Order: sequence, then structure tokens, then C-alpha cells
Amino acid sequence: MSRLLRRLTALTLAALALVPEVAAVRAPGAVTLALEALEEELRLATLDATAYPASPYATPEALPSAVTIETSYQTFNDYYYFALVDGRIWYKPRFKRPAGGQEWRTELDWRPFGLNGGLPYRLDARKPEALDTTYSDGDRQTFVRELHYRTEPPERWRDWIDAEGWSQAGSWPHDAPLALDPDFPQPARILAITADDDEIAALADTRQMFYRRRFANLFVGTQWYEGWGQSKSETVWFPEHLTGHRGWSLGRITAFGAGYKSGPDGRIYEWGPAAVSMETMVWLSPDGRIIYYLDSGTPPVVSHFVEAPLRGRWRGEAINSSASTIMVIDRFGAIQTKIADFDLLGSTPTHPYCYAAACDDEPFYPPGDIRSGMSDIRLPPEGWTVHPPILEPERWHEHTWISDRISIHATGKGNDARELRVIGMLEGTLGYFHKRLDDPAWRFRPAPEGDRAFDDVAPLDWTDLARYGQPADLPALHADEPPVDRSLRGAVELSRDVTLDLAVLDYNERASPWHVTLSWNGKVLPMELHVVQSWNPYQPAHVGARHHHQALHTYEGTLTFDRVELERRIAGETATPEGRAVRHLLDQARNERFAFLINATGQGVEITTKTERRTGPFRGVALDPAAGEPPKTRALDVWSGRFWALQETQMGWLEEARRLAEAPGSGGCSPRSVRWAAEVLHLNQHMDEEVEVLRVVTRTARRFSALTFATTGLLYVTQAKTVEAILGAQRRWRDATVRPNELRFVIILGVTRRIPYLAANIAQVEGRRLDIAAAERRSARQVLRGADRQVRQLERSCQ
Repeated sequence: MSRLLRRLTALTLAALALVPEVAAVRAPGAVTLALEALEEELRLATLDATAYPASPYATPEALPSAVTIETSYQTFNDYYYFALVDGRIWYKPRFKRPAGGQEWRTELDWRPFGLNGGLPYRLDARKPEALDTTYSDGDRQTFVRELHYRTEPPERWRDWIDAEGWSQAGSWPHDAPLALDPDFPQPARILAITADDDEIAALADTRQMFYRRRFANLFVGTQWYEGWGQSKSETVWFPEHLTGHRGWSLGRITAFGAGYKSGPDGRIYEWGPAAVSMETMVWLSPDGRIIYYLDSGTPPVVSHFVEAPLRGRWRGEAINSSASTIMVIDRFGAIQTKIADFDLLGSTPTHPYCYAAACDDEPFYPPGDIRSGMSDIRLPPEGWTVHPPILEPERWHEHTWISDRISIHATGKGNDARELRVIGMLEGTLGYFHKRLDDPAWRFRPAPEGDRAFDDVAPLDWTDLARYGQPADLPALHADEPPVDRSLRGAVELSRDVTLDLAVLDYNERASPWHVTLSWNGKVLPMELHVVQSWNPYQPAHVGARHHHQALHTYEGTLTFDRVELERRIAGETATPEGRAVRHLLDQARNERFAFLINATGQGVEITTKTERRTGPFRGVALDPAAGEPPKTRALDVWSGRFWALQETQMGWLEEARRLAEAPGSGGCSPRSVRWAAEVLHLNQHMDEEVEVLRVVTRTARRFSALTFATTGLLYVTQAKTVEAILGAQRRWRDATVRPNELRFVIILGVTRRIPYLAANIAQVEGRRLDIAAAERRSARQVLRGADRQVRQLERSCQ
């Protein structure tokens, strides 16, 4: 049979060679070629186009003996320095330093990082980690883990590394020939790098990101990876809204590095080497007002945020991070830091959390105690720490200044073990100011020889620096920035018969809490709604991507309030339907963690309770008056309909269809006509693809919701209730033995109280988006009817 197939194939090829017209008929036409070019153009338009500075190091010999400040072309982690030379990564062993300690300068050479000349790769082998040890050459794991860097003198560096062995770093030591995986997308050049703890991340010229870790865990080995998210299967392409960003930095925390982290109340959070591992990449937006972050377990769409200083009424110049701690600087030279990651911000659905005073019953555990991982993480999360001015205002002048070139580096265990560094000049001497995170004063050190990060540094305006004298000055200094908080008005339904006025006084998509009021008949009840970004494993980035004011985000909310004050305000309302409904809400909802789901856009919010069993009925909508005339009624169905009606052109397809229909091709096969035809074809294909994605997400979320409700309900009944009874309602007593049931108890409670409801909300929201998108596609198709006929004619005639 195979012989017959080969013969038929040969005859077919011979026939094609004799009849070249056949091949010509099958060649793609002008419209098809224009469509392919348009699709590539639009693909590139969705990617970050930031112009990263070229590395100043022309050759490996020009690289410095040590790196002091992180830039896009040089960086370091606990074990190595990294630098770019001609678009490739070179590396050299580093000895971690405590805060205030200078970098050790050694005679070790820089070597190409890995087995592919300094470019990301993957071995074509069954167990690549066992064969590729280039990221452990000269490793100093004990030096870091056992904290020897605190006391060892620099002259003893040879005791901690095999210098002769390092000279062979990057060599292939095996008899079998080196084979690279042909399916791995090897880039041609690297544009930018960042590193922390045991990891390095690299951005390729294709705008695809790769990363590599020194230590493996359950999800990631020690090879180069391009996959992200929970399954590590999603490719990371930096999205377009980062173009022109003011900084990109990796902050990673592991058991060997920073060791543990603590919440706002100082409670230690540590689960041991397998669990204390967080990866948080941060960006400062092009306008300097939004701090985006990407967690290693979230979809790589870069839509999560860390609340910026002053609730976003602030503008930063640069950002850097290390071990989950973010450092920013503004044009006045004010340095601020904040520890923040997916866990500490409240977004991890399997972690236990508590709010404010409700955390007081939770025990404190010392570092190294695995039970600390079972303590509730306190919310709201830690705020921004404003550091003292680097110098007194009167000391700044043209020969004494600082720049926006900053770095933060982990120097030991715990939140405060960080060093801050800022390049500047002191009385004509170029160098950097530095201090430990919790030190009250800054120190100055002259620039190290050979470190090109100190070249071509633009100073901040010293007259602006002179305006910052103390942290209390910052709100006034940033008062000229556009306000972010807005007021929303709407209605909330507490029962079939009770609907009250709802107001969100300081609505801010990227800040928490929101101050809300419920009111009726002149009575006003103030509350705080604390919100955290919700977990969403799907998060289709394409929806509303071109219409940012309509892009929808989901939060989980917790109500807090002063019960005594509210009782005073509703005195005399005990017999009214409103009074009874409000008291029921106050009884049920106080500090009920994550009891509410909030779907939010730039134009308003929809707030619903996850389950009436915990809070009683609660369904509210509040809209921005600038979004149009609000409904004249309190009826919630009308308000909800208005909220979703504002999303009716979320995709922008209808306006694009109208543009194309109003500007048809100029006739014939001119470049303009062919381009127009390609745009019409692309819009039709794009609409089909997007609707199909929404359909798949909706179907998957519905199935996941049903599965999680069923399985977590069973787990809760059969295990959580039993464990809760064993431990006691307050869960205060614990001995030195770590019981697996306790861990299971915490995780089950998190899963049953958050994940099923989030999945159900995802299914509902994406289902509505699907309906809206499908309707918009139908309208766009109607508009394009005449254009489609003309396109088919062009496809036939333009070859």
C-alpha cells in the first residue's frame, strides 16, 4: 500500500510540473495576500512596542566586575549577575549581600548563559533538567540558605565557588551531541531582562517573554519556559497597553531567599519550601498612574493591579521590585514601597483571610513554623510606606540631585530585609543613595567602576526635589493630577418589597475601599465596601480590549460598618419593612468575608450577594451620571438592564462595519481596494473567532461551576464539618504537631466559599457578553451585506 501511495505521489508531482497553470490557479490571490499581511499587522499592533535602550556593553570584555543597579539590560538575583551583549544574555556568579554591604568583586569571567549562546532554549531530551546544569554552575545555595552572606568577608569568595569549574560554565559535558527542541520558539535577540531570587525573565524581540528558575517546584522545572498561567501552557506576549511603560521588574519570593512574608499586623506567613514561592511581575503604566502586575498563576493578560499611592491620584516616574515588594519614585524624589502579591492582596481563593478586628483571634507563629501558613491573611492589605526624603530640600542643586533610576533588592529574611538604591550625585560625585527598608536615613556611595547603569543618567529637576520636605507633602504635590474617585448613583434591592437608594461616593476601579450609602426617607447609612480582584482562570483579554471604559472587571466584596452608629440612625424604624430589611443585612453581612460579587466597568457597578443564606437578599446597581440619563425608577431590573445595555457595543464591530461600508474600495484591483477587501474579510473572521471564544469560555465556566458546587459541597459536608468539630469553633488550640486535616480544613473552606460562586459569576458574565457580542455581530453583518458582495468580486478578479 505504501508503495502505491509513493507512486501516485510521484505521478501527481510530475503532472504538476508539466501543467504549471494548475499551480498558478492555486496561488493565493491579491486579497488573500493582503489579508495575511493585515493579520500580521494587527497582531503586532496588539503587542507592547516599548523602545528598550540598547545595552551599552559592546563586548563581554566590557562588562563590569559587578552589577549594582538593575536596568533593562543588566540585572541580578541571589546567585548571578546578568547582562545583555548584542542581544544575548551573559552571566556571572554573585554573592548575595546584606543591606548596606557592597557587591563583592571577583575575578570570575562572564559566560554566555546556557547552552544556546545566551538565548532561551530547551533541550530535546527526556529529562533535560538532569542534563542541563548551566544554571547551577558555581551555585552557592548554602551561602544563601544558611545566611553566610551576613558575616563572610569578601576575600573568602573562593571558599564558596569552584573557580576552575566556573570557567567551563555553559559547556556541554556529555558524550551525546547537544540537541535543542525544534518546537521551542527560540528567539533571535533579547530586548530586556529582569531577575530576582532564583529567577531570570527575558523579553525577546518578538515581544514574547521567557523565564528560567534555579529551583524546580511542582509546576516549573529548571529549564527555560515560555508557558504561563495555572497550566503553564499560555504563551506570554506583552500586551499593547504596556507600550511606553515606565518600568518592568520581577519580584520573586522563595523559602531560600526572602524566606517568608508577613501581613499588615506582622503575622508571619510561611508554609515551607514548597509553598512560599510567589512570582510577581510589575509594570508602571505609560502615564505613570497605574501599577499592573502579573502573577505566575494568572492568565498573562496583565490586567491585575496594585493600588497606586494616593488612590491613583499620583504619577510615578519609575518602578522596581524584589521579593513581592514594590518600589516607586515620583518627580519630587519621594520613594514609596509596598509589599503586595496575589496572596497578600486577597485574590487567592484557597487562602484564608480576615478583615481588621476579626483577625485578632488568630494566633501568631514564628518564622519556620509551618502552622503560620494556616493563619488568616489580614485585610485590607498593607498600604504604601513613604520613605523620608533622601536629602533636606535646601540641599538640592545642579550638582546634587537624584534620578529615576532605582533598584530594590532582597537582603535577607522577612519583609524589612530589602535595600533601596537610587542613582544620583552628591556635590559633584556620581553614585547612589541607599538604605535598608526600615532605616530612617539614606547613605551615599560613589559609583562603582565599569557599571554603565551610571552613564547617561537624566537627573530629576532639582527644583521639584526641593518641594518635597516630608511625607505629608505628597497629597498637595500631586493635587494637579486628575482625580480618579467618582460618584455613582443607583438602587439596591434588599427584599421583594424593599428597594433603597444606593450611592458609591468614591468609586475607583483600582482602589479600595469604596464608601457606600444606603438611604431612604432622609435616612443615610454609611458603610465601607472592601473589594479585591477576583480569581478568573479564563479572562479573555480580547473582550473590550479597544474600548477600555467598557472592559468589565469582577471583584469580591466585604461590607464593614459601625453597627452602633447605624443602629442610632435607624432608631424608630423597627416596624417598617425598610428597617427590618436593613437590620437583617447588618446582622448577616458584617465582616462576612467576600460575601458579594461586583461586576464593574468604567461606567458603573453591579453588586450581588453570593448566597442569600449568608447576607440576606442584596442586589444593587450604581451608574456614573456621565454615562447617560439614569433610570427614573428604583426597579432593579431596569437599572440592571441599563448597566448591561452600556456594554452593547463592547467589541467595536458595529462602528468598524459602518466605517468600511461608508468607504468602499475605489474599484478595480488597486492597492486601496485590495486593502479594503482584506479589512472586510478580517472583520468577518474576527467576529466569528471572538464569538466562538466567548462561547467556549461560557460553556467551560458553566461546567466548572456545576462541578465545583457539587464536589466542594460534598467535601464541605463530609470533611470540613468534621474537622471543624474536632478543632473547635474558634480554632485556637494547636499543639506542635502539624495535622494534615488542618490544612485540608483551610483549603476546603476557601474552595467552598469562593471558587464555585466565582465560576458561576464567570459563566453568567461571559454568557451575557456572548449574547451581546452575537447581537453586535448580527448588526455588523447587516451593515456589511453590500461590502461582502463587492469583496467576493475582488477575490475572483484580483489575482
